[in-house]
Amino acid sequence: MWNINKQQTTEKNTNAGMTLVELLVAFAVSAVILTGLSYMLVTSLRLYSRTNANVDAQNESQTALNLVLDSILQANGVCLIEEDPSSLATDAMTCALFGKLDLHDDKSMVFTGDAILWQPTSKEMYLMSGTYSLGNYTTEAEAPLEAITAMKSELPSDRDDRLPYLMAQNIASFQIKTEESSFAIPETTPAAGEDVSAFVPKYYFRNPLILDVSMKVEVAYQNDKTVVREMSDSVAVRNRLNAVYIQREGKGMIKYLRNPA
Repeated sequence: MWNINKQQTTEKNTNAGMTLVELLVAFAVSAVILTGLSYMLVTSLRLYSRTNANVDAQNESQTALNLVLDSILQANGVCLIEEDPSSLATDAMTCALFGKLDLHDDKSMVFTGDAILWQPTSKEMYLMSGTYSLGNYTTEAEAPLEAITAMKSELPSDRDDRLPYLMAQNIASFQIKTEESSFAIPETTPAAGEDVSAFVPKYYFRNPLILDVSMKVEVAYQNDKTVVREMSDSVAVRNRLNAVYIQREGKGMIKYLRNPA
């Protein structure tokens, strides 16, 4: 009888629950472990988000740059306004025409080729390829600017309708410039014995025409963080051009003829 009671007493002591101190220690250890795991999880998610943003920025910038360079390389004509991206209004839209601009006797104009359009507000870049009737022009001198304006209006105003032309997103800055070495000394004064009243200044470019392309891509992740990728390259127009229309250094649109030399 005594042995049975002793055994029951021992079992009661053995099955006693955790003390308050042991419970607090267990909670503390668990908290430390969970804090470490949470930190590792948050760090992994941040690294994953940044990696994805880097990949997106690389793909966007490389794809857009390659498409622009291809359009320039194969262009049968150039109609370009050199603009500083930092000075553009947020609701502005830039447009460069790489193709042939035909001006007909009935004052109608038709563009065939690639049009590159970029809008700072949406940070989206569009590529429109094909043949477009752009209405009537006023004079030959004003036709290139009027063609660029008309080509901008060809892009649908509704974003869903624009999607077929979407080339890249997250383009925070975009610029196409000409190299100074591509241009010869212009004939801005008449030659000796030439009729001054009939003289028209002539501007020349050296063949091949070389253009510098630069862009900046910004991809946001985790709301307040951004991955920035800047890319630039130069490319020469492969085709032999007789004339190009370029507005350089804030001056008016000028028709440059191929340097006969």
